[in-house]
Amino acid sequence: MTDESSSDRFAHPGLIKHLISHRETCSDLHSMGQSFLIKFGGSPRLVQDEDYYSAKLREEGFSFLFQVDEDGYPETLLREDSSYPFAFGALYIYAKITTNDVQDPVAGFWQFS
Repeated sequence: MTDESSSDRFAHPGLIKHLISHRETCSDLHSMGQSFLIKFGGSPRLVQDEDYYSAKLREEGFSFLFQVDEDGYPETLLREDSSYPFAFGALYIYAKITTNDVQDPVAGFWQFS
């Protein structure tokens, strides 16, 4: 753990800080029908279900690691008159995943509606 920076140079000015305090373990099938902020593991819940977003990543040995999905933001996250950083979309993170290790995480792609 590291202390949070007191600098807001790279912070989104419209976001109000929140603590992530609730987690739920569920199957991919169950997760497809619910909102969430972070989905870790399994299959991504895509905004646009097009293979070309992840085809090259899979070719190069990358697998889905997690996504940050603005559909799961709490209503109190944004200051009035602010916009979502991902245009009410999702950021998909991929990595090279083995039985014992996760290596080379990359921002695979971003989608929005």
